[in-house]
Amino acid sequence: MVQRRLVPWIQNPESMTYGSTGPSRPVQHKVTLASAPAVSTDRSKVFYCLALVLTVVLCCLLLTASIVLGVLYGRETKESDKLDSLLSDYQNVTRLYQRATEANVQLQRENTNLTQHNARLERENQDLSDANAILKGEAEHVSKNNTQLLIQNQELMGNNSWLQEENDNLTQRNIWLEWEKHNLSDTNSLLRRWCGRVEENSTWLQKENWGLLDQNTWLQDHNQNLTHQNVWLKTEKQALMRYNARLRLEKANLLDQKQMIYLNYLALDWYCPVVKQETQERLCKKCEDNWIAFQFKCYFFSEHTKTWNASRAQCQSEGADLLIVNSVEEQRFAFRTSQSVNQRGNRVWIGLTDVQTEGEWRWVDGNLVTKELQFWHNRTFGAHEPDDWKQHNPLGEDCGHLDTSLHALTSWMDGPCESAYRWICEKSI
Repeated sequence: MVQRRLVPWIQNPESMTYGSTGPSRPVQHKVTLASAPAVSTDRSKVFYCLALVLTVVLCCLLLTASIVLGVLYGRETKESDKLDSLLSDYQNVTRLYQRATEANVQLQRENTNLTQHNARLERENQDLSDANAILKGEAEHVSKNNTQLLIQNQELMGNNSWLQEENDNLTQRNIWLEWEKHNLSDTNSLLRRWCGRVEENSTWLQKENWGLLDQNTWLQDHNQNLTHQNVWLKTEKQALMRYNARLRLEKANLLDQKQMIYLNYLALDWYCPVVKQETQERLCKKCEDNWIAFQFKCYFFSEHTKTWNASRAQCQSEGADLLIVNSVEEQRFAFRTSQSVNQRGNRVWIGLTDVQTEGEWRWVDGNLVTKELQFWHNRTFGAHEPDDWKQHNPLGEDCGHLDTSLHALTSWMDGPCESAYRWICEKSI
């Protein structure tokens, strides 16, 4: 009886499904998206249990057939007709077992497929849950922007029509994007044609660039020639400037000589007054020996060296004092005469000192040195005289002197009063 019930299902396993009591006609199940995972799980369990029961039944049948065949084999001599029948039954049972085995394999394959399908449905369900969560988050974000929308959103939370409308909107958006894609494809074609033209223009521009490079090379060579010419002109300009400066210096010297000649001419009446108008006979006054007359005064230029105080004392012993410069002409006269006298060093004491008040330079007659008439030395690296240098003498430098190795109008320097230099005395005629 079991054989009659199972044979049709074994021959066509897909033609029957199982209910609570056994095989029955196929039933079409309507599975919604939310209940698909549960139905698939129950169906897999049913098929698995059915395969297990069928396997146990077949094993029992096979065991029973073996026992029966053993009994029939003992009665072979007596019941050969029954033996043939039993052999036929055994063959039928064997075929049934093979079909059952194949059905079991088919059920296991379907079970695997259903398991995979169930997992895929679970993933899809999870994706839909995530998408639903995202949509809810977006809805909450929109609801925070407007109080009225928050009230409407709370009333429509249980309704799925809003999501359906959003889906329709997305569908329309997708259609619009397809249309945009088509337009972009046309634009891309136009751009490709335009790029081809740009490449042609680029080739033409490259040729033009080569021509400009050649022209630029020529201009660079021409510029280099102009640079060399400019350097040569600058050299010529500097030479002309030096020549001009030399001419100006010579002009200044000639003007100084002219001024000295003119002053000497004016001083002629003072030094050599006319004693007889009829004959214009003159009687000239004379300075003492070793003294030099200049502009109504006599000057003594020493050949020996002494300290500043000793030099002044020597001048005072002869009714004079150290030099007081009252004009540019007198400065030039003292400087040039000091250079021409038999020298013992370049430095010569004059009547300058700030021994009473540091930085307040006075002449030996007590008058301050004026800004309009001073000839201090200015060094090229920025340090200027007087600088009260104390590196070699902690007392500093409080007495003034001329340095004949410098320029006449920038030759004043301060020095230690204890240093031994030559000196210049001055007195009236």
